[in-house]
Amino acid sequence: KNRICFEAEMICLLRISGSRAYHVSSRSVHTARPFIPSILTCRFATMAAQANPSAAAGAYTHLFVESSQTDNYKTFRPSYNRHCPQMYDAILEFAGLAQRNLAVDVATGSGQAIAPLAKLFKKVIGQDASSKQLQHAPPFPNVEYQEADAHSMGLPDGCADLITVAQAAHWFDRPRFYGEAARVLQPHGTLALITYDFGELQPAAGPLTPRLQELYYGVYDGVLGPFWEAPRDIVNARYRDIEPLDTHFKVVTRQHLDMVVPTSVEALLGYVGSWSAFAAFRKEKPEEAQQLLSQFRSDLLAALNTSDASTPLKLTQTLTLVMGKHPKKG
Repeated sequence: KNRICFEAEMICLLRISGSRAYHVSSRSVHTARPFIPSILTCRFATMAAQANPSAAAGAYTHLFVESSQTDNYKTFRPSYNRHCPQMYDAILEFAGLAQRNLAVDVATGSGQAIAPLAKLFKKVIGQDASSKQLQHAPPFPNVEYQEADAHSMGLPDGCADLITVAQAAHWFDRPRFYGEAARVLQPHGTLALITYDFGELQPAAGPLTPRLQELYYGVYDGVLGPFWEAPRDIVNARYRDIEPLDTHFKVVTRQHLDMVVPTSVEALLGYVGSWSAFAAFRKEKPEEAQQLLSQFRSDLLAALNTSDASTPLKLTQTLTLVMGKHPKKG
């Protein structure tokens, strides 16, 4: 696959997304995926979130509660264990834990990150604010699931060796959460924030098909663009502008890993159905939401020159780890 390396500087690029307008600035990018302006760092959105962090604490509790969305989330979201197993090696290597008594997976959802933790730690606690998400979480003998708020975990001081947050920290009031995580962690403990980007859609085999990425991006940012909540821009920036971990942890690092997710036309529709923006779009325009999926399906099949919706595809995504260890207490 051709890798694209470039230096770009964009000043005062204005992104209009529904009623929201953002000032976007980017410095340099080294990536295997095509340059897409609207997934650059979104300074305005990040500054707004930091200026009023308390607004995030309870502002997004309506997300990931509908049954159809939670079903799609469990079935079609990437599995870290299958699609990026090296993530756990990277976390453990950075953490350098002398003991593995307790790991806490915050905003565990339907347990996408739980299975390897259950093998690596004596006990694991998975917490989520959505009881419907937790209903889909897989059972393990040493895993306890709790309905809890990330900003108030209800756990004893200094009890955890590791806290993980997979594809959720952008929804948090991060200064509050970092303080709570520092309280719950052991003095030697580690916090690992995990996120993955939009990705590049291509056939599983054969030549590159730029039309697939064009269609995928058209749904993500074209039709659904106005329906993404502001924290999505933090994901698009690969967590680069989140409140600095080094104010709460003595050692901080950032790593990028490749995550290749095998999928298909039909599975990709399910993945889109798990997005918060699609849920918001469907709530406001249910008929148009169904039409969107139907048209997206037809367009993908046409681009692939097939009528088989099980035709294999691959979604290549960049997984980012932002990790801090040795929390600063008090």
